[in-house]
Amino acid sequence: MPANIAPTTYLTGYNGDDGKISVSMDSATDIRKIMHELVQEAYVKLGALPAADRPTKFTITKSVPTGVNISTIRQSYTLSFDFDTSGIDVANEA
Repeated sequence: MPANIAPTTYLTGYNGDDGKISVSMDSATDIRKIMHELVQEAYVKLGALPAADRPTKFTITKSVPTGVNISTIRQSYTLSFDFDTSGIDVANEA
């Protein structure tokens, strides 16, 4: 089965007509919240796909949270992309 790479699979509120993504109003004034919301949502939705439908040339991993201090934890994500070197674009899943 081919990988599911449709943006609407990963991003709630994505409008394919204009390419815009809606974010919650709580996030709208803080770039950190917007980025976290986008990455976390894509991570969750990617993980929910059957293995055969997941892209292999785009992956997201999430580390175990680490303690920064008594009241703060740090969560890291790694986004990996395979690139086609002929045009420096993301590689086709096919």
